[in-house]
Amino acid sequence: MNGKDKEEGCLVHNQKSDDEEEMEPRTRTKRVELPIFEGMDLQGWISCTKKFFEIHKVLAKERLGLALINTEGNASHWFNFCRQNSKNPSWNEFSLALIWRFEDKERSSVFERLARLKQDGRVEEHIQELEVLVDQAPTTTKEQLLGYFFAGL
Repeated sequence: MNGKDKEEGCLVHNQKSDDEEEMEPRTRTKRVELPIFEGMDLQGWISCTKKFFEIHKVLAKERLGLALINTEGNASHWFNFCRQNSKNPSWNEFSLALIWRFEDKERSSVFERLARLKQDGRVEEHIQELEVLVDQAPTTTKEQLLGYFFAGL
């Protein structure tokens, strides 16, 4: 098999010689683009943006600049104002400010929504609704998650 690729799991072994073997990780990735934020579907935008930063290993100091070029309309004007009036906010601080500004004020906090979440249909649907809310509350402990889950059954 010298000179030919051999597959094992998710590694490709490229044999250079009988004694020397090089292992390279196989990378199959879907093209991920940073979505445009116009002031709608805030939680979806934040979730997709976090994934983008993670997949592309975007440095913390580069995140706000990338977010800026992916805002339009009222969100863009607010973002410019926010950057001019804040001293180097972190991505987490910026996300909280976004939530404060663009989250529907009629809706309650994510923790209140978790506490009110009740199973209406199948357990799988309840789990999915819970996961969407927990994604918005990353500080939720396993004990809290289980409490919310069982209280909603």
